[in-house]
Amino acid sequence: MQSMTGFGAGRAQDGAGEVLVQIASVNHRGCQVQLRGDLRDLALEELVRQEVRSVLMRGSITVQVQLPTARALPLDLERLAQGWRELNRLATELGAPPPALEQVAALCGAVGTLERQPGEAALRAALAAALTAMRAERARRRCAQRPSRGTHRPPRRAAAGSDAGGGGAPGALPRKPA
Repeated sequence: MQSMTGFGAGRAQDGAGEVLVQIASVNHRGCQVQLRGDLRDLALEELVRQEVRSVLMRGSITVQVQLPTARALPLDLERLAQGWRELNRLATELGAPPPALEQVAALCGAVGTLERQPGEAALRAALAAALTAMRAERARRRCAQRPSRGTHRPPRRAAAGSDAGGGGAPGALPRKPA
């Protein structure tokens, strides 16, 4: 029987950044795949689950997908300055304290983030590398558990009372007295 316990990791890169896929599995009768991570695309999640099931077939498997973090876009200084002037004028009229720049930037949309999902090709490449590493570890574990053929024999037990009959090979029947 194959070992179902193992770990594998794979990386791939595309224009959106580096994708890291880690897979860990333990013994289980069926094939249970849990997906954790940053994927927000249900089609990509299902693609990962199907690929893992087709390759590993058994075990309780956890797949962790890490995507590149969002990058901040440069400030739109003109938009930020205009927003601050307008909000400061309004604060002065109302007798309120001047606005904080972070609040103005958030309200005016002067700073944004660029979030991009990796392409399917990069995800597939990282997943394939992780699955290859997982299969290799499972094979190593299987070889470590299996004794070599022809070299392992269980020890022979001596029959009860065999040492009382006057020697002979260990485990041999006692000799009848002549």
